[in-house]
Amino acid sequence: DRPFFTLAPSLTVNEDIYTAAPYRSSAILSGVSTGAANEGSQSLAFSLVLVDGASDLLVSAAIEESGGVWRLVFQTVSQKSGHVTYTVTAADDGGVDRGGEDTSRAFNWTLYVAA
Repeated sequence: DRPFFTLAPSLTVNEDIYTAAPYRSSAILSGVSTGAANEGSQSLAFSLVLVDGASDLLVSAAIEESGGVWRLVFQTVSQKSGHVTYTVTAADDGGVDRGGEDTSRAFNWTLYVAA
């Protein structure tokens, strides 16, 4: 079965607040699952693919898990404002044997950096 999750609404931050160190958002994902109950031992990896906006707006962006909470971790570039929209997917390490699915549905998510 494919992994699934619920993605939080878009996020808006002020420019230059998160330029010195990466910012760890509040929970951005909920209901994260590797799929069926018998797939609970599988690991998940999340992918962020830029689909719209300024590629030079962020120093970095990633999704990380800590203590069961999935957060967006990002760092903005000084004196830049705008938006970035990512397509977010999750893939498990269970493979696709016997017709299995190892990648979630894709969702778009936007981060706005206000001037």
